[in-house]
Amino acid sequence: MVVAAIGAVAVFASVFVYLRGQQDQLGEFATVLRVSSEVEAGQPVGADHVETESVPRMYFDEELFLSDLSEVETPADQELVAATHLEEGVLLQQGMVQPQPTLTTGEREIAIMVDAETGVAGKVQRGSVVDIYGTFQAGGHGLSLIHI
Repeated sequence: MVVAAIGAVAVFASVFVYLRGQQDQLGEFATVLRVSSEVEAGQPVGADHVETESVPRMYFDEELFLSDLSEVETPADQELVAATHLEEGVLLQQGMVQPQPTLTTGEREIAIMVDAETGVAGKVQRGSVVDIYGTFQAGGHGLSLIHI
């Protein structure tokens, strides 16, 4: 019985020493933002879409990951939107959220509907690279062609 008790104490001590060593290797912890619900590209991202999480600082690049949404410079009249589709559980990085785009004087916004009727028939998916051609009246010099 005494030998079993001594063995139990030895096992407990060795597990404690091992865990303490692992914690020392990880070092300090930092706070990062994790997406708590799926957000489509262009949709607003606010405090209700993110949650904080502690990660070991050795895995955390403070210039890459966001720890607070206020770190993204945003004009007072604009809100943050997702720059791309954000899956639930992803850690937010610089560039994943951006100020809502605005138009300046002289700019126009266009939308291009892509569906089976326009001839694409499901071939274009999220992340596909496409060429867009358009023509417009170029200030009295005939038609101009633009390729994006």
